[in-house]
Amino acid sequence: MLKIDRQNLIEHELKLKGSITISECVELLNVSEETVRRDFREMEESGRLTRIYGGAYIQEVDDKNVPFPLREVLFLKEKEKIAKYAVTHFIKENDSIIVDSSSTCFQLAKMILTSGINVTIVTNSLKIMELFEKQQPNTRLIGIGGKYRSKSYSFVGDIAARQLESFLVDKCFISTSALDLKHGLIDSSLQECQIHKMMIEQSKYRYILADHTKFSARADYIVSPFNNVNYVITDSKNDPSWDNIFEELNIDFIY
Repeated sequence: MLKIDRQNLIEHELKLKGSITISECVELLNVSEETVRRDFREMEESGRLTRIYGGAYIQEVDDKNVPFPLREVLFLKEKEKIAKYAVTHFIKENDSIIVDSSSTCFQLAKMILTSGINVTIVTNSLKIMELFEKQQPNTRLIGIGGKYRSKSYSFVGDIAARQLESFLVDKCFISTSALDLKHGLIDSSLQECQIHKMMIEQSKYRYILADHTKFSARADYIVSPFNNVNYVITDSKNDPSWDNIFEELNIDFIY
């Protein structure tokens, strides 16, 4: 297959799905990973896609979030490690919790389901709602509705925010796009930013689940300063600056 045909087919798949992994391209095009990476580089230079570790996606002007299907497979072991620690150490019988629509919280929800812990879960994540469709008797699921955001399989907007205002829960578990030493929690989507703000406000204890890539990432919208956070759980140690700032704010930093 000629290069122009490969790249046109990649672009066609991106327009259909919003994102694609390198392994999917290898199978689709019957070429090597290096050929796919080379095509991705050329297509990014011409503005046809945005590359990310393991894949590529079409970036919107006002929403730079990576689509969920890509995030779901990236750094999966790290996210599972974070989720397992959170469930094992911080989710107790009869807790009421808010869980966001991030791929890390999706892993958290899977582990809650298999653990059989008696909890109430409030979420705006369609993926988590589907996961609990055949509910375990120990889990009470409350789904938040609103404007559907297909990129993250989530419900956002003013309707979703107003529904969240009706709940006061013990704990929230969220994973924003990035963490910033100066500004705190930051997001790549203004819509998700609004929801994260409300989740934090309606929770007694706030847990941030962040794999190591979040500490060097960038985003456009401020969710909350760190003084509204109680715990940050990650998969590996980062720059010592993070230890210092979390210690100053009395935030438990777990890695």
